[in-house]
Amino acid sequence: MKNKFNFKIVGSGPTGLLLSIALSKFDCNIFLTDLLTKDRLIDKDKTYAITHSTRKILSKFRLWEKLIFRKEGPLALLPLEKNLYQVIWTSSTLKAIERLNSDKNFLMDNLSTILPDEFKLDQIIGEFNIFPVSLSLNLPVLNFKKLVFVGDAFHTFHPVGGQGLNTCWRDVNTIYDLFNKNTAITKLQLILFKFKYFSSRILDIIVTIFITDSLISIFANRNVFLFPIRKFSFLLLNKFLFTRKLVLNQMTKSLIYSSIK
Repeated sequence: MKNKFNFKIVGSGPTGLLLSIALSKFDCNIFLTDLLTKDRLIDKDKTYAITHSTRKILSKFRLWEKLIFRKEGPLALLPLEKNLYQVIWTSSTLKAIERLNSDKNFLMDNLSTILPDEFKLDQIIGEFNIFPVSLSLNLPVLNFKKLVFVGDAFHTFHPVGGQGLNTCWRDVNTIYDLFNKNTAITKLQLILFKFKYFSSRILDIIVTIFITDSLISIFANRNVFLFPIRKFSFLLLNKFLFTRKLVLNQMTKSLIYSSIK
């Protein structure tokens, strides 16, 4: 890329950081900023799941070997120090708000009933926080403004199988590949770049939104009318290897975006 561009990246989370690393490969001027203060960013904790598509992207940028992994699930117990854990408890928005407003003793009693037997809850310290998720797709305005939406600013959906962060990083990979294919990008070509980026990502995003929302709607509620659908779904997964492979490939690599160079 012959022209040296100046990039201002708003958001210093995992997506913003990876985008900064990717664009640094092209000798760009990068200004990374965030709406939160430095102290709030340091204190902010969040758990992410890594899929196969992300492993390939991180390996591409030589970051995979620098990661430290933990095995966590929907109820995550993150060890902070001896006998002290951070608890991440997944639930509906209404249930999460109810827990946020609950008395600590009441919440401790409820949490004690679902913890593994080897964990004995003594007390809850610190503040409660909730992180709501929803379905959204921010359609880009294909004009000459120097603005591109990436990651959560572009799309959000249910974090089933860790699809949130992994889809964000596939956005970054697409931007990197588009810049890598061009020897020169002028200001007049910016609208074409935005169109290529959007068209490359939209199918993967729509398919992921549909699949994650369907999984939540069918398997994460108590509607008795959905029991036959669940039974039939498990039967398909149990009897047919092709079905299991199809589902696994989508959740780990993305059927639309399985080829990462």
